[in-house]
Amino acid sequence: MNRTLKILVPLLVLSVALPIGGYAYWLVGRPVKAPSQPMNASPQPAPMPEASLPEALPVAATGMQSVFRILSDESSATFTLNEVLRGEPKTVVGVTNNVSGEIALDPTNLEEARIGTIRINARSFRTDSEQRNRAIVRLIFKSEDDANEFIEFTPTKIDGIPSNVAHDVPFVFSIEGDLKISGTTKPATFVGSAMFASDDRLAGAAETVIRYGDWGLSVPDLPFLADVDEEVKLSFEFVAVK
Repeated sequence: MNRTLKILVPLLVLSVALPIGGYAYWLVGRPVKAPSQPMNASPQPAPMPEASLPEALPVAATGMQSVFRILSDESSATFTLNEVLRGEPKTVVGVTNNVSGEIALDPTNLEEARIGTIRINARSFRTDSEQRNRAIVRLIFKSEDDANEFIEFTPTKIDGIPSNVAHDVPFVFSIEGDLKISGTTKPATFVGSAMFASDDRLAGAAETVIRYGDWGLSVPDLPFLADVDEEVKLSFEFVAVK
């Protein structure tokens, strides 16, 4: 047997013997592409390992409105869905504070508030498994592609906000808009509540439920994963300051 065959035969045997699970690990075991932008949009940024805060897209203030900017270190975006992993039911929760956004408002005339595009770095979600984190980035969001790095929600309509509200009194709202994930944009409506701690500080939360398949997303076919719910809850908690 010549030298080339002596090298190729063991490699061929190894490739045939490689289990599907080993191939899946190769897909999700390698480090994923790092976020592209430095963390610089928060007025008081806190260091975060492997973090990248997406730059906030500006929103114009009119009249007596002021611009409130979301603080990433006090805000978060979360997805929640159910699956069966290795025969056991499991609720998967992915969280990131790599979010940005701006709100233009006048506390004495909230009905005219305007919300700019909310941006979330899709490479930065963290669950309880690093292997799952890599699968989410590489195989689900496909966010190693620079075009898919950011999830964006662009509000088009706000309902339910009162004209004015006292400090420490919560108010409810709904926000319709365009949700862009992995290059696909579909309408979505978030429902939530918010409250002014002061004239300069606004805190709140909102959530929606979507069918991820409507955005062209799919869960990889892995031997140890089954029965993943078609619906996923997206939630957002925020603190914004003037």
